[in-house]
Amino acid sequence: MFCASCSSTDFGETDSSSHDDTQQSFTDTDSSTDSDSSSDSDDKGDKKDYSSMSSVEFVKQLGVGWNLGNTFENNLSGYPDTVYGNSIVSELGFSSREMFCEVRNQQDIYRGATTQKTIDAVYEKGFRIMRVPVSWSNHMQQNGYINKVWLDRINEVVDYVYKYDDMFVILNIMDTPNIGAYYLDDAYYDKTKSLVINVWEQVAERFKDYDSRLIFENLNEPLHSKLGWSMSPTSNKTEYKECIKNLNEYNQLYVDIVRAQGSNCNKNRFLSVCGYGNIGYMTYSDEINAVAKFKMPQDTANDKLLMNIHAYSPNGFSFGNDNEWDEATDAASSSGIKTMFDAFGAKYTKKGIGVIVSEWGSVYKSERGHESYRKKHAEYFMKNATQNGVCAIVWDNDARSTSWSTEYFGLLNRHKASGLYDNLKNESGVNYDKTTLWFSEGVIVCMFKGYESGKTA
Repeated sequence: MFCASCSSTDFGETDSSSHDDTQQSFTDTDSSTDSDSSSDSDDKGDKKDYSSMSSVEFVKQLGVGWNLGNTFENNLSGYPDTVYGNSIVSELGFSSREMFCEVRNQQDIYRGATTQKTIDAVYEKGFRIMRVPVSWSNHMQQNGYINKVWLDRINEVVDYVYKYDDMFVILNIMDTPNIGAYYLDDAYYDKTKSLVINVWEQVAERFKDYDSRLIFENLNEPLHSKLGWSMSPTSNKTEYKECIKNLNEYNQLYVDIVRAQGSNCNKNRFLSVCGYGNIGYMTYSDEINAVAKFKMPQDTANDKLLMNIHAYSPNGFSFGNDNEWDEATDAASSSGIKTMFDAFGAKYTKKGIGVIVSEWGSVYKSERGHESYRKKHAEYFMKNATQNGVCAIVWDNDARSTSWSTEYFGLLNRHKASGLYDNLKNESGVNYDKTTLWFSEGVIVCMFKGYESGKTA
């Protein structure tokens, strides 16, 4: 069953290739992963019975996380239909412009398809949970059906992760704001509700036999269409009430759809939800809840809901507006990292609700000494997250440069990691980086150092 209202809903640009059911595959011929293993199997795995764990206990199993960002959440609209643009599509091995969404917003020299070798590199670095942000609305037909080639490709990447018995993966709805697929205000109510129904009915069905290592996540950073990040619950009371009323409904709808699918795995799958914009304090602040109360959904499963938060903290350092960061200043701050995680622990973990910080990080800057601050920040962030029972998943959008940008969160060079392009016939003239695999390795080392110290704190 799909939502009938979708037949008259504009879900965004879809080029003529979107109805092609030809499988876009980057599976390595020497991979030990069986790419057809999802179709006819019983429950996929559970070498360890995670399904019997509480949400707090489960989160402790997840380890250090990594985002496959700037990949499946991209929009192809605006990509140049030129000889140069199309030569990049061709030489990187994509069968259609629709599928080229996978690398659309990555920098030219780092563009690369996701393969089993990509995930192998992530695993070998020590990461044990990978978040896969996905845009669905621009890969849907007007009747709400997700294009088969797109859903097959997402399934293939999930199977890359399932090569490892101790690795977890998150799938979400992350149709970015430039696609305009969902907002929380009433003007977008029908459109957003249709998207939630159509995505989760089909995704829950496709992955019905995947065990507890597959986590679902509802709407990413849901906002008011006009107020966006400027929303003030106390100053914009009418708008905020409207948004939270609708968000509570969408979260409940999503949980109900997944549970109703009927498989044993979906009946007990861990599901994460968020508040307005994934902003943590907005879900538990007494002052804000007095305006409109965020509610965890009702659930037929026992203790299988997770709180999902984004924490680019402190904001100035995370996005590079501030060049320095130090622990002493943070520890004394009422809005610092320590205070934030202590609150997450008190409001959620200690009350029996597992917490995932599904995005965090700091941007690269070439200024002398900046990497040393990033290392200290990463270690401290992960220590405080872990000692409060929170799993933190670093944001990596494959963006990197010597000139500063608020978006340079790149850690893994996808071009090098893919293993596809060693003998690339270069038609475009792009000077692809075939040398560096991981950037800012010292920062990554400090993430794991902080995680280990947090476990023993």
